[in-house]
Amino acid sequence: MAIRADSGRVISVSGEQLNAFLAHVANHPTLQGALRRSGPAAAANLANAEGFAVTIGDLVRYKSRATTW
Repeated sequence: MAIRADSGRVISVSGEQLNAFLAHVANHPTLQGALRRSGPAAAANLANAEGFAVTIGDLVRYKSRATTW
């Protein structure tokens, strides 16, 4: 996994993609509903279809720290 320094912290490229995808979803109510109804595999497919390089592993790691998508 590639990493880079950003504002004094290290962020994975896949983490950046996940954050960008979640920001994208925040602006699209239809995607919000689809994401709420999906598990990690379907959510990864949705992210990929929207042009974001997000893996199931990224989503599982995120989901373990969050209460909702």
